[in-house]
Amino acid sequence: MSDSRQRAKAQLQENIHRLSCVLQNLPDFKHATTCHLAEVALMWGMAALAEDEDQSVCSRRFFALSDRMFASTFEALQLLDEASRNELADRADITQRELDQQVCQIANRSVQALSLFPEEYNRRVVFDAMYDVLSNFLPHIRLADLTELITRCLNMNLACDFVRFGTIEENECNSKIKDLYLSINRILEEIAERVSSGQLIIADGELVDPNADMGSGDV
Repeated sequence: MSDSRQRAKAQLQENIHRLSCVLQNLPDFKHATTCHLAEVALMWGMAALAEDEDQSVCSRRFFALSDRMFASTFEALQLLDEASRNELADRADITQRELDQQVCQIANRSVQALSLFPEEYNRRVVFDAMYDVLSNFLPHIRLADLTELITRCLNMNLACDFVRFGTIEENECNSKIKDLYLSINRILEEIAERVSSGQLIIADGELVDPNADMGSGDV
């Protein structure tokens, strides 16, 4: 393995480790922050499904947000001194600002590309479900389901990337696509049940939780 590939592998492992710490500490974050992490994961997912040539920009944006959240965790407090935590957070903030507009452009381009896929094609099917979540339901997904959604989406995104470079077989990637689709379906079914029971209501054309608890986190 070349030095550059070894460095890339080590960086990915570090990124995933920090993300794992973040996911374990999601109750400490505001619900809106967790929803934003899921949103960026889904936008990366659309780029991965569309095989957009710039999808790595989306992954960088996703892990920058993850790093920003990690910098405020107890694990970061144990592993890093204050200067290192501040540097990690500042670097992550800069990366997010630099990439925000480009990520939106990539997401829009991916939506257009995926919309042209046959409706029965597995990538189109999961894209439709992802788009539905992004457009209508993301703020109403419960914490445990957001954790699963982010994890499944990450697994699919990486699998799409690995199959593109011949690291894994297509059938393994298809399995990750199916896992995400099943998770989204279950989440949407749970939201539908909450609507039926009155836990969620429609007000002014929007879905609203009348007893919303947006989380006690500070970040």
